[in-house]
Amino acid sequence: DVHVVVPEFYPIGRAHDLVEGFGGKSILESRLVGEFHSHVDPCARLYCVSCQVDACPVRQHSFERHDPLTVESATAPPTYTVTTTGC
Repeated sequence: DVHVVVPEFYPIGRAHDLVEGFGGKSILESRLVGEFHSHVDPCARLYCVSCQVDACPVRQHSFERHDPLTVESATAPPTYTVTTTGC
C-alpha cells in the first residue's frame, strides 16, 4: 500500500497516470509478481522545500533539496496529517 503525494493542483487524471506509471515501473523493475495498491494524496504544501515542480502556483517555499527515497523513508509512518475541505 503506497501513498503517492502529488501537487494539489494536478487534475485527477494526471495524478492517476503518474501513480499507474510508477506502480507499473515498480513491479517491472522489482521483477515481482503482484499488484501495486496506491493512494494519491495532495501535497498540501508540505513538501515545497523538496518539490521539483517548477511552475507551481501554490509554492510556499523555494526548492532547497532533493530527498532521496530510501527503505527507511518509504516505510516510516507519516509525520503529518493531511486535511481536506468538503467536495
